[in-house]
Amino acid sequence: MGKRILHMRRTSRTPFILLAVTALLFIPRGLTPARDSAGELERGFKDPPDSAKPRAWWHWLNGNITKEGITADLEWMRQAGIAGMQMFDGNLGTPVFVENRLAWMTPEWKAALRHAADEAARLRMEMAMAAAGGWSETGGPWVKPEAAMKKIVWSETLVYGPMRFSSALPHPPTNNGRFQDMGMPMELANPAPKGMPGARLQTPEPPQPSPTFYADSKVIAYRLLIKDSIEEKIRALQKQKKGLAEDVLGEEKFSQSLNLDDLRYLLAE
Repeated sequence: MGKRILHMRRTSRTPFILLAVTALLFIPRGLTPARDSAGELERGFKDPPDSAKPRAWWHWLNGNITKEGITADLEWMRQAGIAGMQMFDGNLGTPVFVENRLAWMTPEWKAALRHAADEAARLRMEMAMAAAGGWSETGGPWVKPEAAMKKIVWSETLVYGPMRFSSALPHPPTNNGRFQDMGMPMELANPAPKGMPGARLQTPEPPQPSPTFYADSKVIAYRLLIKDSIEEKIRALQKQKKGLAEDVLGEEKFSQSLNLDDLRYLLAE
């Protein structure tokens, strides 16, 4: 029995020794896996790939854009080690410095955006952009009133029945613009700074009328409980007796629970 065990130990050890020797043969002389990993990390810090380089916000403020300025900006970013940018069109009360101000989504603005994309591709830079001009995201002159944010308004008409009603309902109130009488906070007013070198005089644009959109949504009719009416008294009794049916007049259990005092209360004027 002892000889058989010894033989098994010798044969099971042989593949392990061969495997270890084979693995050592494939490691280059003077190099270990740990040292190679450290060298790769060091080279990555000295010359990082574009995927590890920073991206930057790139603001186009109040249409102060030229193709020459776009090229100069992107070439400087690339030289500084920036691998990409996100273009953001805004205003913030910035004065106009260029001869021809490029407003959002005009043909000239779109041509400038196309030029920026071409230059980014030439410089091997990643380019992204915000979904809308400014911080609105859901509003702007390019959004039609029927697709813009809305608020629900309503009017009420009191009808005494039973009767057939056939008439035009009063129009709900309208109130465009800001919410109630809330003013604009000072930090959001963004008044244009004055006296900046190179700023051009700009005539303020006249205020535009606020577009109005109206569409009917629902007409809802429901029964009101008139004070001292039979319906109001039944509701009160139902609450006292913990009736659970919605239609209390047809609830058999509720009617069976009524006593003489309850009937006197209901029929009293």
